[in-house]
Amino acid sequence: MKKKALFLVFVFLLLSLPSEAVKLVTWNLLNFPGSTGVAREDDFRLVINKIAPDILATQEMIGLAGVNQFLTKVMNFSVPEKYAAAPFFDGPDTNNALFYRKSTITYLGKTQIQTDLRDITEYRLKVKAGPGVGTIFRVYSMHLKSGDSSTERNQRAEEAKKLRNRLNSLPTSTLALACGDLNLYKSSEIAYQYLTNHDAPYSARLNDPVQKPGDWHDGSQFALLHTQSASTTQKGGRASGGLDDRFDFILISDPMLTSTQLGYVKGSYTAYGNDGKHFNKAVNDGTNYAVGKAQADALWESSDHLPVIVQLLPQSGGIPKAPSGLSASSTSSSQVQLSWNDNSNNEKGFKIEQKSTGDWSQSSTAPANAEVCYIGGLSSAYTYSFRVRAYNADGNSGYSNEAARKPGEDITVYITNTGTKYHRDGCQYLASSKIAINLLDAKAQGYTPCSVCNPPTMHR
Repeated sequence: MKKKALFLVFVFLLLSLPSEAVKLVTWNLLNFPGSTGVAREDDFRLVINKIAPDILATQEMIGLAGVNQFLTKVMNFSVPEKYAAAPFFDGPDTNNALFYRKSTITYLGKTQIQTDLRDITEYRLKVKAGPGVGTIFRVYSMHLKSGDSSTERNQRAEEAKKLRNRLNSLPTSTLALACGDLNLYKSSEIAYQYLTNHDAPYSARLNDPVQKPGDWHDGSQFALLHTQSASTTQKGGRASGGLDDRFDFILISDPMLTSTQLGYVKGSYTAYGNDGKHFNKAVNDGTNYAVGKAQADALWESSDHLPVIVQLLPQSGGIPKAPSGLSASSTSSSQVQLSWNDNSNNEKGFKIEQKSTGDWSQSSTAPANAEVCYIGGLSSAYTYSFRVRAYNADGNSGYSNEAARKPGEDITVYITNTGTKYHRDGCQYLASSKIAINLLDAKAQGYTPCSVCNPPTMHR
């Protein structure tokens, strides 16, 4: 019953998204055509016909012949001349290719941003018909260096920095989306910071619409975001291991979050074919509650990456709606995590206010689309109250509900029958005895933190 409910919710979300929106899709095509391109054409067709993109940015395209084959045998197979391909640049490695619906998008030009491995391609496009008609925007397609060694992470960072530098050379009003196979393992990677961290020294201009930072690799809590691998075997050159990495992204420039010309439709970001139930599994293993068997099989056959989708429409102006559902939980005795529901689609960001014994004062801000913020520098001697409101150029929203927390009061640590230290769950020193205790109580009774497992500490 729960699985059926999940599927119905997913279908409702898809049906509730506006059909007239500009739909951008990014997809790593797994070395197309390669030796299996002809065999995969019908699988690509099934997926593309279902998604019906206005713009398809692809990675791992091999040669102009591959572009022409994909355009003829996939994009235009059912309706000839429906799509066109942007001019193709054939670099030293696999390349980017872009396809666009001729009735809704006009191609204006492109620029190659050179890196040591694979170029990043900037496509300049204009909305030809429908909402946002006449709006000019840019789509960047990229395939950053793969691998998780320090050398490979550093090379990714240098590639991302080149895109950041290009974006920073453009007017701050530029409408842009950066997409592709970024090969990122976690949000702390320098490459991700160059793309999304607005603070110095990164000075980024892009935003991650899903706002789910963390270690995406092999993290079950991020199962709904994973895009690679759609397979558990290496058939046809696929990566194996099942869905356990968030390698494929669509990032959005600041103006596109709220633009009344053409902006991101909140909630439209989708890893197509991912129902959140296939962590470390093939996308077609058993029932796929997001897309069904035929689409899941086609996704498995066509590539080892899942497509990522966003939709774009002019966004409404005015004062944003107030956030709701604010809650506060301790991460240590000096830090609290705030979580809330973002109910607006036109905020520039959020203002966080707090008080302990005095009046309310602003303590932090969070970017647009955020639903989590960490407040540090607190004292375990006080109970703090928090509230949040959204803001944009038109003004501030109303406040959220208030949430209160005494830092550390909801953190559980563990002591032993004979020791003088407190520990994290799973510490080796808990093998003989393990007694749960509140962090504040542990400190009050004279216990000190274990230097091996490094549990949360006290700060007053």
